[in-house]
Amino acid sequence: MEHPERKANRLKGYDYGSVGAYFITVCIRDRALMLWKPETYQIVLQRMQAFLPVGADTIRPLLSDYGKAVDQAIREIECHYPEITIDSYVIMPNHVHILIQASAMSKPISTIVGQMKRSASMMIGEGIWQKSFYDHIVRDENDLQRIRQYIENNPAHWAEDRYFIHMS
Repeated sequence: MEHPERKANRLKGYDYGSVGAYFITVCIRDRALMLWKPETYQIVLQRMQAFLPVGADTIRPLLSDYGKAVDQAIREIECHYPEITIDSYVIMPNHVHILIQASAMSKPISTIVGQMKRSASMMIGEGIWQKSFYDHIVRDENDLQRIRQYIENNPAHWAEDRYFIHMS
C-alpha cells in the first residue's frame, strides 16, 4: 500500500535554531479530547455568558491529568533550554499553542518540541501526540501581538476553532 507523500511542515532553508519567535501548534493523535476535564467546556461557556474573562490562565485549573502533564512539560522547556523563553501558551482540549522566543542560537525548534512531547508522554505513560507539529515564524511586533492575543483568547473561541470537536 502506498502512503500519500507528507507535506513538509517546515520552511525550506530556514534555520530553526536561530534567534527569533516561533508560534507552535502541537495536536493530540486523532485529535482526541483529552487535555481538558469533561466539564471544562461548560465552565468556559458559563464564564463567557457571565462576561467573565476566559483566557489561558482560566483553563489551567480545569485541565485533565493529561493536560496537567502537558502543562508541566511546557513549563520545563526553559529548564532544559536556557536560551528559550515560553512567551505564552494555551492548552486546548486536543492541541496546544506555544509561543517560543529564542534569545540566542539554540537547538532546532523541532528538537525542543520533540523533547516536550516525550516528557509529557513519559509523565502520562503513553504517547499521545500526532506526528510533527505546525509552526509559524513570527515576523514582526504586530505579528507577535496578534499571536499573543490569539493564544489568550483561544479558549473562549473553542467552538469556532479549526480543531474543534464537540465535547459530549
